[in-house]
Amino acid sequence: MNNDLKVFINKTHSGTLSFENEQYVFNYKESANDVVSPTMPIRSASWNSKKLHPIFQMIMTLRIHLLLQFMM
Repeated sequence: MNNDLKVFINKTHSGTLSFENEQYVFNYKESANDVVSPTMPIRSASWNSKKLHPIFQMIMTLRIHLLLQFMM
């Protein structure tokens, strides 16, 4: 089963976020033109982290906050 998440920037598929070997891994597509975060510039090497990358933590928190506001 593939648990990869496609990451879109400005409606363009720019990379993939996955969890493998107990770490989060983000990879930009070769065709990526926009960065997900200024702290994660486009590169061919993977961005690996034991914790979810801060930019994805922030987006997840924002989405939960907006969802809760909508439900009230």
